[in-house]
Amino acid sequence: MSPPSVAVTGRSTVEAPAVEVARWSAATLVGVLVLAVAVICWRRLAGALESPLPAASLVALGLLLGGVAASARLLWRYAGSRHAASAPFDALARWLPLPAIALAATALSVSGTSPAGLAALWGILALEEVAVRLRGKKSVRNLLPVRPDGRFAKKVPDTFSFAVPADEVTQQLTRSQSADGGETISGWLRVGLGPGQRSANVHVAFCPPFGRTPTLEVTQSAGPPSRIKTVQLLPFGARVDLKLNQAGDEPTSVLLQFSAESKPTGSPEQT
Repeated sequence: MSPPSVAVTGRSTVEAPAVEVARWSAATLVGVLVLAVAVICWRRLAGALESPLPAASLVALGLLLGGVAASARLLWRYAGSRHAASAPFDALARWLPLPAIALAATALSVSGTSPAGLAALWGILALEEVAVRLRGKKSVRNLLPVRPDGRFAKKVPDTFSFAVPADEVTQQLTRSQSADGGETISGWLRVGLGPGQRSANVHVAFCPPFGRTPTLEVTQSAGPPSRIKTVQLLPFGARVDLKLNQAGDEPTSVLLQFSAESKPTGSPEQT
């Protein structure tokens, strides 16, 4: 029999810094966008934009404003899906760029401006809005975590629940069966650590057990940076070792997402 297949992602060592960078980059871009729009509107009110801009300048401004707005919103959506602290600002980051670019386009639409230039400006901004909305309909399941070796980890099955559990929940499991008879157990594991504690062992039971050894995906969703390693994987359960990059002075916890998948009986052994 082939050895059990274990695919583990240590998101905290690779993705947690990326999430922080995405959050701050998005906030910076939103700030730059608001500042730029404020300057454009101020210049229009001051009478400095009475002369219409050339069509090429309108196209360039449309691309710049649309690009900044789209980048800010997509970066924030990426960070918000992985960082609970982003939730209170989701609505602001999601909706603020829209009125901002609309105000800028209105301020630039002065009398005598080339109709082609205006159409290009408003068309670019409308396309940005449509593209962001369409991208928003895609589930966060399509945002693949990156493994420490630089490869993309296997996509989490559609049965996985992304509703973050309450702080007092230590385990939350969902078991599902596919049409071909395969089974998946997915959910959350919250690991508590005391002051000065760096490592912990996490056990999750598969009850009733799988018919064969499953494959396992484990990623970190929240908590201080840590390394994750699956040290045992059997049909009836798994053990995961977790080690913080640095011990803390206060009690803390690490939230893990996992998915264990077993192929249907009669299919080739998982490798």
